[in-house]
Amino acid sequence: MAPLVTVVTVVFNDKLNIENTIKSVIQQSYKTVQYIVIDGNSSDGTLDIINRYREHIDVLISEPDKGVYDAMNKGIGKAAGDWIIFMNSGDLFYNESVLEDIFSFDISADVIYGNIVYAHDNEKVVTPRKLDTFWKGLPFNHQASLVRTELYKKYKYDLRYSISSVHDFFFKLFNEGYRFKYTDRTIAIYDLTGMSATSYKWLVDNWNINMKHSKTKMHLVIGALMLHFLSKIKRSILRKNK
Repeated sequence: MAPLVTVVTVVFNDKLNIENTIKSVIQQSYKTVQYIVIDGNSSDGTLDIINRYREHIDVLISEPDKGVYDAMNKGIGKAAGDWIIFMNSGDLFYNESVLEDIFSFDISADVIYGNIVYAHDNEKVVTPRKLDTFWKGLPFNHQASLVRTELYKKYKYDLRYSISSVHDFFFKLFNEGYRFKYTDRTIAIYDLTGMSATSYKWLVDNWNINMKHSKTKMHLVIGALMLHFLSKIKRSILRKNK
């Protein structure tokens, strides 16, 4: 029996992008899908667009939240599938057969992750780093990962990390010994104009996550320097895309 996949889309005041994301989800050839949309009480017409596709959406919540991770936790709470993948507003599945391709094989893992394409970056496919580099930051992109629902429900996202809770979540799973499986498939097109990774808060969050999860003090020092370097690169990318 094909596993049920819960796809969660989180959105707030993004009428320019939400329709493409919804279409990307409902056009998947894999049909064993629960689709959840969490809207943060948008006031720009986003909800009107969502309602055009209401028949394709299994769960719709539109109410104020405490930020993106609070909204994502709401989606986790409503998930009924075996697996969860987040495809937030502005992000897209790479093609219509992504989920079908992934679940055409027997999956013996707790986390599945693959490749990503950054929007507005010449369609360049980016492959993940090795998993033992979590101290540098998340080795793969969040939208290019699927996680067993039971793990999301057990841990959820820590709201103390307003920028980097995804990094914290996956670092925790890695340290707990859960099984990560790489699939050499491009899973998603990621919208770089979403949450910025260039702020001081981003650096602080990642420092604290390294303090919490890293195994050696040397990793902490190197990790902090690497995070600072990555923030400069991402600032440059975002400037070019403006």
